[in-house]
Amino acid sequence: MKNLRYTELLVPIDRYISRLTPKAKLLLGMLEGGLFLVLFTSVLLYTH
Repeated sequence: MKNLRYTELLVPIDRYISRLTPKAKLLLGMLEGGLFLVLFTSVLLYTH
């Protein structure tokens, strides 16, 4: 049985990202990295 919930979500996102320019992909990667750092730092400070 195929889980269509993820397929319906991931396929359009993948198509959108593949059409982005290299500069936009770089900015998107930097944004994701920044969000990850904020999340990781908040977890570290909360558990400390």
